[in-house]
Amino acid sequence: MERSKVLNYIVAMLSALLTSVVLVFLFAIILSVSGIPSSAIKPINQVIKGIALAVGVVIALKGDKGAVKGAVFGAVYSVLSFLLFSVISGSFTLDIHALLDIVFCTVLGSVIGIIKVNAVKN
Repeated sequence: MERSKVLNYIVAMLSALLTSVVLVFLFAIILSVSGIPSSAIKPINQVIKGIALAVGVVIALKGDKGAVKGAVFGAVYSVLSFLLFSVISGSFTLDIHALLDIVFCTVLGSVIGIIKVNAVKN
């Protein structure tokens, strides 16, 4: 892979991770001042991951093979985001939920990748 493509993927991944951090921070502020029930936290976190993943995939993907490239991006994003938020929270718990999150982000990344390469002219 040429240097510019690697740099593009790094920028895309950092953009996705930064989007996650900013949106989680904003959501935490909203939670602290509103009456949002705790049952809404997990679904909203999934939406946040989806938005962040979409940001990264749209930046990263050009050309073809959107499903494969998007899936790989989603899997890597999931692992890096898990590590980042584990460091932030001071808690590292690898359980079935973390593994399901990798599957979720891999599938979602693949879908976003397919949409990106087919709907957006590169």
